Amino acid sequence: MVATSHEVFDYSRLATYRGLLSVHLHSTSEPRAIWPAGFDLSQEALKMGEYGKPYLANIAGIYFNKSDTVGATAIAVSQYVIGIDIEKIKQFDTRIPERFFTPEESKYILTADHVMRNERFSRVWTRKEAFVKWSGRGLSQDFRSFDVLRNPSFTTVKIKSFVLSVYCPSGMPAETQE
Repeated sequence: MVATSHEVFDYSRLATYRGLLSVHLHSTSEPRAIWPAGFDLSQEALKMGEYGKPYLANIAGIYFNKSDTVGATAIAVSQYVIGIDIEKIKQFDTRIPERFFTPEESKYILTADHVMRNERFSRVWTRKEAFVKWSGRGLSQDFRSFDVLRNPSFTTVKIKSFVLSVYCPSGMPAETQE
């Protein structure tokens, strides 16, 4: 049997997730706070949801998500469904907010001074990405259909020249997980 390029890509993505989860499992000071006793990641089946979100097939209550960009990789592991995104702060095309963001989000970005515009754009973009990754629907979800400015379930931080956003509404399941 010959694998399609999509299957090879998915296998490569799953191998990356397995590697990052293994690093997390072995570097966590108290891994049993999340990981069940006797957990062996090498024996766990990682699967992809309908829209490409990976999940542990045989373990309930452990959720993870990964993001990478040039120069940075981030992974989040939680007892709750979680989404994460990291992006380098850079100049953006000023047409993007009008096409992909709500009017309030566009105003938040475009009314800032030149220096803050790029950071504000990155804050909104990473929140949008973290939300759709949390939902499991990815980029199939219309970015204009939800606003990310006033949602308390986001944590967004600037780390050097990067913005990192995590979306994790504790105890709240996403619409689509598998």
